[in-house]
Amino acid sequence: MITDLDSAARALHNEVPLCDKALYLRMGECSLRLRSNSAQLLGVLRTYFAHVLSTAVTPDIEVIAIERAAPDLCVDFIVW
Repeated sequence: MITDLDSAARALHNEVPLCDKALYLRMGECSLRLRSNSAQLLGVLRTYFAHVLSTAVTPDIEVIAIERAAPDLCVDFIVW
């Protein structure tokens, strides 16, 4: 059951091991670290975001992209 942000994060992440490497992006004044459990996805995103790649820094935002089957979160999901 999802009751707060921590329980939502646990349900979405599901203890999936992440790749050792991450992508670091710089978008204006904002730095971002992108992590995933899929090296293939990171490769595709590295190409897509090539124009904003950065060196490893302490990020303002961290995004974790998990490749897995859709979890059953027991909440209504609306496709936008």
